[in-house]
Amino acid sequence: MKGKPRGDRPGGPKKDNNRPRRPDQERSQRPQRTDRPSRKDDRPPRTDRPTTDKPRGMNRRALLQLSAELLHEFRCGDGPADRAVGDYFHKRKFLGSADRTFIGDAFFQTLRHLRRYDEAIFSSFSGQFVARARASVGFPVTQPIGARSWQAGQRSAPEGKKPQWLSSDRVIDTLRVGIAAVEAGIVPVEDLTAELLRAWPQPNSNRPGSEEIPEQPVEEKPASKSPIKPIQSASVERMCARSLELAGTYSQPGKSMDSARRHSFPDWLWAQIGVGRDLDQCESLAASLALPAPITLRVNTLRVTLNEARAGLIKAGIKAIPGTHTPDALVLRERVPRLSLPGIREGWFEFQDEGSQLIGVYTGVEPGMTVVDACAGGGGKTLHLAALMANEGKILPVDVDEARVKDLHRRAKRAGVRIMDEPRLLNPGDPIPTDIPPADLVLIDAPCSGTGTIRRSPDRRWRLSSHELEIYRQAQSRLLDQWAVRIRPGGALVYSTCSLLHVENSHQISEFLQRHPEFTIAPPAGFPGPLSDKGELITTPDQHGCDGFYAARLVRSGD
Repeated sequence: MKGKPRGDRPGGPKKDNNRPRRPDQERSQRPQRTDRPSRKDDRPPRTDRPTTDKPRGMNRRALLQLSAELLHEFRCGDGPADRAVGDYFHKRKFLGSADRTFIGDAFFQTLRHLRRYDEAIFSSFSGQFVARARASVGFPVTQPIGARSWQAGQRSAPEGKKPQWLSSDRVIDTLRVGIAAVEAGIVPVEDLTAELLRAWPQPNSNRPGSEEIPEQPVEEKPASKSPIKPIQSASVERMCARSLELAGTYSQPGKSMDSARRHSFPDWLWAQIGVGRDLDQCESLAASLALPAPITLRVNTLRVTLNEARAGLIKAGIKAIPGTHTPDALVLRERVPRLSLPGIREGWFEFQDEGSQLIGVYTGVEPGMTVVDACAGGGGKTLHLAALMANEGKILPVDVDEARVKDLHRRAKRAGVRIMDEPRLLNPGDPIPTDIPPADLVLIDAPCSGTGTIRRSPDRRWRLSSHELEIYRQAQSRLLDQWAVRIRPGGALVYSTCSLLHVENSHQISEFLQRHPEFTIAPPAGFPGPLSDKGELITTPDQHGCDGFYAARLVRSGD
C-alpha cells in the first residue's frame, strides 16, 4: 500500500474540492432541519464555561512552585527585588496577568516578613525556640544577608555557575512563600501541604536540584541520592500547621520575643529606627512599612492641567483621587499598565511619591532662579523643579554616575522642559568646578539608606548593613560641605533623603550647622506639608500615607 499511487488505494482518488464546476452543474442542497435551534443564533449560552471577567491562570500549586523558584533566583542574584521580578517575568512570557499578580504578591509578602517566617520554620523543624540573634547569613535569617548566602544548604557554586537549588533550600523556599500566600489569603493550607510534599526530596529522585552532598560521607548507605529522608503526608501536615501557628504567634505583641522579629527587621536596623522615637511610634511605623505602597502620579503642568489629566484618566476608565499634600498629585486606586495611562507618551505624568513631590515644593523654588540639582540621578526632581519654575530660569543637573543621567535628556524633552543645561558629571570627592557659578538654590537629594522606601523595596532592610550606612553618612557630610560654598548670600541649600534614620537626617544637619553657622533652617512661607519644631520636612507612611522622606532648607545669611 505504501508505494501505490493515490488512485489505487482503497477509497479511490483524492477528491479535488477546488476543481472548477461546469455551469450546468448545481450544488446539491441538503434540506435544512427545522426541529432544532440554529447553531449560531438560537443555541442557549453555555453556563459551565469560565467567563472572561476573571482571567484564567495556572493552578495555585503550580504558582506556589514558581513563587519559590523566583525567591531562589533572587537569593542567588545581586540585584534588587523589583529587578529580579521583572527579569523572571520577562523570561516566562506564558504567565498571564493573574499569574504574575499571584507570584509577585507572594514573593514580596515573603520579603516583608522574612525573619518571622524563617524563625517559625526553624522552630517547627528543630523544635527549638530562637532565643537570640543568629549568624548574619544562613537560616534562619535574622541579620543582613550580605552576599545573598542565606540558604539552608550553605553551598557555594563555582565561579560563573548558577548556585544549585538544594533539597533543603527547595523545601524552605516553598514554606517561605507558602506561609506568605496563606497569610495573604490566596492559598489554602491544603495546597501548601501538597506542594511541600512534592518539593520534599524522594529516594532515587532525578528531579533537578534534588541532590545534595551529605555533611559526612556515608559509605554504608549509598542507596539514596538525598540525605533528607522521605516524609509522610501526615508529617508534612503537622509541619505546615506548626509553622503557620508559630508565624502567627511571632506576629502577636504579647507573645513575640521582641519587636524586631515581629516586624522582620535586623536587630541593628531596628535599633537605628528607634533613635528619636518611642516604642509606640516604632511599632506604628514598622506596621505601615509592611503594607504595599500606593501608586502616585505627578501631573506635569508644563504639558497638561490637573483637570485635563483627571478627565483623561476618567475617560480611560482609570480611577484616581487627588493627593493629600501636594496640588499636582493623583493617587491611582488600582494597578494599571504604565502605557495604558492617557498622555504618558506625551509627558502628562511622572510616577513620583507624594513625599518626593513635597520636597520640590519645600525648596521654595521660584521662576527665574538659578538652580543646581547636585544629585540629579534619573532626574525626577529636576523635572519637578522645572515645572514649579514654569520653564523660567536655569537648572543644572549634576551627578557622579553617567548611567543614571543617560535618559535625562529624553525625559526632559518628553516633559517639555526647556531650561535644563547639559548634565555635568563629577568625580566623587573632587571639589566643585569653578565654572559652576553660585546658585540661588542647590538641592542635594543625597545618597542614603533608602529605609523610607521599604514599602516598595522590602528587601532593602536585608541588603543594608551598618558598614554601608556609615559610608552613606560620610558621603552626605562631604556633599553638604562641598556645596555650602556655592550658595549665594540669601540663597538656600536643601538637603533631602528618603531615609527614616535619625543619623542620616536631623543628626546630619545638626553637625552641619555646627560647622557652618552662617546657615539656618528656614522653610518657605506658606509651606503646606508637615514640619518639625525646627522647620524640617518629615514624612512617614503611618502618619502621612507617603514614603519616608526628610528635608532641611538651609538659608545662607545675606552677608
